[in-house]
Parts: sequence; structure tokens; C-alpha cells
Amino acid sequence: MRAVEVEGGGGGGGGGGGGGGGRRGRQPRGRGAAAAPFSSRAKSTLVTPRPTWPPFHRASGLAMESVGYDKRDGAQRFEYVRDDDAIAAAAAYRRAAATHDPNQLIALLHRYPWHVDALLALSDVYAYAGQGAESAETLEKCLFALEGGWHPHFAAAAAAGRARMSGAADLEYEDEDEPTPNPNAPFFAALFKHAQGLTRRGCHRAALECSKLALRLDESDPRGFLCCVDYFALRCGEEDWLLDFANEFKPNASLCTLPGVAFSVALARLGGGIPGRRAEKARGSGGGAKGGGGGGGGKGGRGASKLAEAERRDADDALLRALLLHPAALPALTDRIDASATTSDARWVKALTHPFFLDARTEVRSRSLEHLYDLFAERHHLLWKPDEALRWLLSGALRAIDAADDMKRPIIDGLCPLDFASLRDETFPASDANAFSHLSADDFSDAVKRQMPEGDENPFMMPRPGVGPGPGGVPMEPNDVRGILDGIQLDDVERAVAAAGGRAAFVERLGGEDALGEYFRAREAANRGDDGPDPFGRVVDFFRTMLNPTAVGNEGGRLEAQMRGENAADEAAEANDARRDPDAEDA
Repeated sequence: MRAVEVEGGGGGGGGGGGGGGGRRGRQPRGRGAAAAPFSSRAKSTLVTPRPTWPPFHRASGLAMESVGYDKRDGAQRFEYVRDDDAIAAAAAYRRAAATHDPNQLIALLHRYPWHVDALLALSDVYAYAGQGAESAETLEKCLFALEGGWHPHFAAAAAAGRARMSGAADLEYEDEDEPTPNPNAPFFAALFKHAQGLTRRGCHRAALECSKLALRLDESDPRGFLCCVDYFALRCGEEDWLLDFANEFKPNASLCTLPGVAFSVALARLGGGIPGRRAEKARGSGGGAKGGGGGGGGKGGRGASKLAEAERRDADDALLRALLLHPAALPALTDRIDASATTSDARWVKALTHPFFLDARTEVRSRSLEHLYDLFAERHHLLWKPDEALRWLLSGALRAIDAADDMKRPIIDGLCPLDFASLRDETFPASDANAFSHLSADDFSDAVKRQMPEGDENPFMMPRPGVGPGPGGVPMEPNDVRGILDGIQLDDVERAVAAAGGRAAFVERLGGEDALGEYFRAREAANRGDDGPDPFGRVVDFFRTMLNPTAVGNEGGRLEAQMRGENAADEAAEANDARRDPDAEDA
């Protein structure tokens, strides 16, 4: 996390032990009353607080608790919780989201300036609108609010690698039929978006440190950091760390079965990773002279021309393993690079039109692996775009098609191409289900969308998992009528009364004075925050249909259209009478 402070500009240290034996996080940091505001200029580990930010306080009711210890390694487990202060803020956010109007988010943040869900959503809105600076600052405020809820022992435990958190979107409990939204999910989502934003701004080491933190907290990697952490490491010259990480992250499973890591490990060896470091130590160079240290190849490094013969052979073999294990990754990568060198060079044409690569994508029977190829091509293509990298990649492709001419002939490590295909099929068995469908290639791209997507793809309009659309298509929780009732304003009532032909017709249409009173009682209950089943569906549906005359089978719209037709007929009749009786018109 220290690199985040240095490169990303974050201020101060990480904050260690903190207060005594309490289980809840320090909200706010330091001593004093829990709800007392403090200056947003306070030091932070993840981001740099700005003087223009409002004072931090517990308006969102966010805190962190220690929930025990991991049974495998004894690490301390933490979990975000929302206390009673979060009820009003969560209800206000639901109402703002139900309007589908980003302006409502801004209005909400005036009242709850540190509401993490609203800050995350507004950051997405800014990003799609092309306002990158505003998006980044809003995301930093979200991380600042999340850090403000840290448990007193969390920072020290995370720095020592002894903290664990679940980053899954939902949590499943044995005594509950439906999954429960994970309160930790916003932290991992914000950290992932922050890392992608950092690398777009050239802060690759800071992005790497954010990824390290997330992967240490939850090795199951629900957010997809494993699809980009190798990219960050290569961009900031941490080849040695990447090679160690690939070998040690999961002792019982090799990360090199992932296409991105497999190709990045080969590139790390070409750039002077561990083999180069050992060779320099053997020569007694000390690693610090003019030739450059062992780990510095992300932006050029020692280069292929300066590698010893044994080191170059080791890098060539690593690339061949990656190509034999994931042949479909090469066409995806070259398509994304879209370089003239791959289309005008006869050797590239020979390699890419060989059945081993040409038919590789159609032979993949795992939808998850296909998606990983797309993510790899989108995130890593910049690493392979330089001419030197493309020439090396071509040499490996030519070796691969030579080996593929005899699929049963041992070619490397005593394995034949057929063995690599069997390993791939075993690691990614045939399935139409995509285990990585929640990861979008756009999230790994340096190109930012400039147009807000429509419908359910809108990040602000998208309901949370398990939340379906309510009447009128408004995302709302089951049996939650507060959000939709609050969206019906008094001017809507006046319009509905006018459309129905007056108060009498309006009341009759609703079912009498009792039904109208039921509606206003429902509004009062919603304002008080009362929960309960939805007994007001017909009232709400009436308003929604009355004010939407284009809906099919819409009784309210039909009534309004009929009244408009009658009014038009009356106006036409009056005009005819005026033409027949000029004296009446003068009068």
C-alpha cells in the first residue's frame, strides 16, 4: 500500500493498531464521539483527501467489524456493517435510483456526502459522460469513506497479510433461502475501478499495490484482479515479483493456466526476470550498475538482445508453453493489436492460417475460457504491440505450428501438444456457463466509454442482484413501496385528477373516498419509514398507467386519450357554431 501513497499521491501512513478492544471500526478516525465530524484533510492510506471535500462523518452508518479468524491460516476476518444510521440513507438512495435521474444522486450526496453506493454510481455516470477528472475524484471520495470505516486493527493486519474479507457480490447462509448482498462488495468494486483508473493515468505501481491488497484479502478474486495484476507488474518493471507470484499464489493450482498469466510470465522472462537476476548475481555485478538491475524490464528492461543464451532459451520455452496451452489466445491478441505487420508479413499469414491457430477458437468448449481470451486481448495487447515483442511472438508461433504437425511428439518438458490440450480441457471443462460473465472487457480497457448505455446496462439504473423491477419498471426490493410511492408527486396527482375529468370521476375511478384516503395514508407510512407488504398496488398502478398513455392495454392512458378526443370534438363544435353565428363570435 505504500506505493499508493508515493506514486498515487496519497498522504501519510497506513494507520496501525488504533483503539482498544472494540470490534467496530473507527468512525471517525481518532478519538472522540463516533458521529463527530473530522476534517477531510486527515491522512489516508488509499487516496489523497482534498481540502474541498466536506468533513467526514458517519451519516452513511458504515463501519467494519472483526468477525473471527480464518480456519485455514488463522488470519483475522473483517466485514463491513451498516448500523441504524444507514437506514435513512439506504432508503434515500433507493428512491434516487428509482428515478433513473443522475441529478437525484447529486441531490442525495448533498444530504449524505459519504454514501458509498451513491458515490460509486455517480463515478460511473461521470465516466460515461467523459468527465474523467470528476469520476476519479468521486471514486476517491468513495474509497476515503470506506477507509474511514476500517476496524482499528485492519490496516496493520492487511499490511502484514493477515487480514481476510469476502469480496463476492452475494453471501449465502444456510438458514436463508436467498443470497444476501455482501456489504464488502462496494470496497472491492471501488478498489478495482480505482486500479484501472490509476493505470490509465500511468500510475501502474499504485494499481499493482491495489491489486495486491485485494488479492490478499480474498484469494478467490471475485472482481477479476488476476486478469490484470500481471499487466500492472510488467508495466512497472516488477518481473521478478510476477514470476514469484505466479509460482506461489496458489500452491495447489498454477496461475499459468490462465492465458494472461501464461503469456505475461514468458514476457517477464524475456524482460530479465528471475533468470537474469540470478545470472547477474553469479557474475557479481551487484545488480546496480549501468547495465540495469534484474527486475527492470517492464518499459524496456534489459531487452532480448542482452539476454544470455540460457536465459533467452528459457523465455522462448515459456512462450511456447503458453501458445501450446492457449492457441486461441494468439488470434484474439493479433486481432486486437490490428497491426499491419501481422497482415502483410507472409510468416504471420502462415502462422495464423495454420489449422492449429485458425481452428483454435472453434475447438474451445468452455465459454469461460473464451471470455478469458477476450479479457486477455483487451488488457494485454499494449504489451505485445512493440515491434520487438511481435517478432518474438512470431518466432514462438512458428515453433508452435511446427510442433502441432505431430501432436504426439514430445516437444518441451517431455510433453506433446496433445498433452497441453488435455491440460486445458481438464482445467476448463466443456460448459456453456460463463463463470466470468460478471467481468466486462470494457472494464479492462484503457478506452473509456463516452455514452451512457441504455436499459439495464446503465450502471446507475441496474438493480442489485435479487432486486427485480417493480411497477412501471422501477427497480425496487420485494414488498418495498416506499421508493415508488415517494416518486409520485402532488403535481402528478393533479394531472391524474384533470385527466380523469375532475375530482368526482377521479375518486370514483379509484374506488371511492376510502381508496383515496388509503393512498394518502400509504404516503404518510412511507414517509415514516414503515415497512410491510404492498397493499397499495392498485393505487400505484393507477397513477403509473394514468400518466403513461402509450402503454398497451393501459386503462388510464385510454381514459386520458378518450378525454382528449372529447375535448377536441367540443372545440371543433364550438368553432363550427362560431362560424355559423358571427354575432355570437363578436359577443
